[in-house]
Amino acid sequence: MHKEGNFLAKQWDPQLLKSLTNEQTIKVAPDYADHRALTPIIVWFVRVGNDLYVRAYRGPRSKWYQSAVKQGTGQAELDGHQLSVKFAPVDRSSFVNKTVNQEYLAKYHGNSMLWMVENALDSTLKVSPK
Repeated sequence: MHKEGNFLAKQWDPQLLKSLTNEQTIKVAPDYADHRALTPIIVWFVRVGNDLYVRAYRGPRSKWYQSAVKQGTGQAELDGHQLSVKFAPVDRSSFVNKTVNQEYLAKYHGNSMLWMVENALDSTLKVSPK
């Protein structure tokens, strides 16, 4: 755990992160307002250090993205593990988002134009264990 504000933030298990090395997608299911989970959505993801990031192809218009931002919680399926997670938007102009963009370009080089779309840059979310 590391400090985030005045709280101790959970970190991803190193073994789980290692198991994701060759994975191309994960499933995320943000909560609805009544805390039911949305149908899982398959998304591309990248790892930056010990953090995971996802983007909505359709950008901020995506229903799952809107729910993730509004509720901030949900489920993620990572390497066969169903986990409770938190979602946090990443500012487009931040250094983190620029680093995430570089990771997307490196990981999905054959499809990188999908992630260069203006809307996708505005829909970066950090996914953290809850």
